[in-house]
Order: sequence, then structure tokens, then C-alpha cells
Amino acid sequence: MENFSLVFGKELTKLRNSLGKSITQMSKEMNINKSNLSRYESGKTIPSIKFLHKIIETYSLEIRMIQDNNKNFLINFLKANNEIEFINEIPKENFIEFDIVGEIAAGMPMESSYSEPSGKVKVPVNFVNGIPENFLVFRVNGRSMEPDVNDGDIIFIKKSDSWDNLNSKIVAIRINGEITLKKLQLDAKKKLIILFPINPNFKTIIINPEENDDITIIGELRSIIRQNAKH
Repeated sequence: MENFSLVFGKELTKLRNSLGKSITQMSKEMNINKSNLSRYESGKTIPSIKFLHKIIETYSLEIRMIQDNNKNFLINFLKANNEIEFINEIPKENFIEFDIVGEIAAGMPMESSYSEPSGKVKVPVNFVNGIPENFLVFRVNGRSMEPDVNDGDIIFIKKSDSWDNLNSKIVAIRINGEITLKKLQLDAKKKLIILFPINPNFKTIIINPEENDDITIIGELRSIIRQNAKH
């Protein structure tokens, strides 16, 4: 098995590249020593939990827990920092359990009910980075948001009714009693609500609020747990 510090270093390098930052730029923006950042990326040193929080805050990121072949990058990171003593014997106080309130469409809007949870999911207490009551958890049904959000993923939506604050973000939105997950774009000039898919094989939804009064924004996508795709 590859050394964990090397795995973390590779993940950190991929994240930095995805942000379009050089090591010099990132170290300045995070106000950390450039040589330390270089050592993290090379796998020579495992950074602290404070570093993880700092990079999330600096670039407005969310912790995304990827579950693949029973490996959990976030849990391994906590374990490496002595936050969790045994990966198979995780203290209950380090976790919080959420109800999965239903399915959310990644495609055309579909009906979803909050009254009967379709399951539960347990995550580290710092996974959602906020008050648990402010989040709704859905299971994704559809492929319109791939590769960012996959069919079968479990997603955490932070509740918000502020259209302006959620403009250009991936949101959960209710249309005529049905819910969908899309990237929101507000066209102030034409007074239109535009809902974009990430997957180009799916159609954009354009809504004129003056012609449809049953539109409610639920909140913003904040975190993802990757599940095996549904078949």
C-alpha cells in the first residue's frame, strides 16, 4: 500500500493545480512557508488538521469525502493526525448522523418528500462545516451534473433562500413541487432563472418567474459523499 503521506501529497498537488495556483502563489495566499507546502506535496511531511481547515477557508472549499473500495481519504487523514485512534473503532463523538431525506433529480425535476427518510448517513462532525440543522441530505438520481456530482452520490445542501447569494452556484431548487440539482444563473436583464447542467448531454432549464410562481430555492451544494453509481 502506498505511504499515506505520499497519497496526501498527490491529492494536495492535484487540488493546487485545479485552483490554477503555483506553490509560491498558494503559500502567499495561505500565509504559510513555501518550503512547508513543498514538503506536504512531496509527501515528506503530513500537515496538521489546522492546515486542512485553512486551505478550505482560504479557497472557500468544502471537505468532500470520497468512499471508494472502503477507503476513506478524510478518515485516513484524521487517523494520521491522531484524531482517530483506530479506523475501524471510531469514537461515536467524532461522528454525526443525518437522515437522507429523499432523492434529488440530476436531470428533469422529480418529486421528493421530506416526510419519510430513505436512509441515514454518518459523517465526521467537521464534514458539513456548520450547524447540522441547517443541512438537508439527498441521494442523487441522474447524471446531468457529472462529473462534479455523480448518480448515486449523497449530497449535503446548506439551506438558504437567498437567490443573489447563490447565483452561479450549484443549488437544489423546487419547481412546481419537484426538486432538481443544477447550477443557478440569474439573468437580471431578461428576468430569467437559468438552470445549467454540468453534463453537456442534458438540456438547460430556463424559467420565467412571471409565468411560474411555484419556484423555491432550497439551498447550496456544500459537500458530497461519493457512492457507487446506481445500475
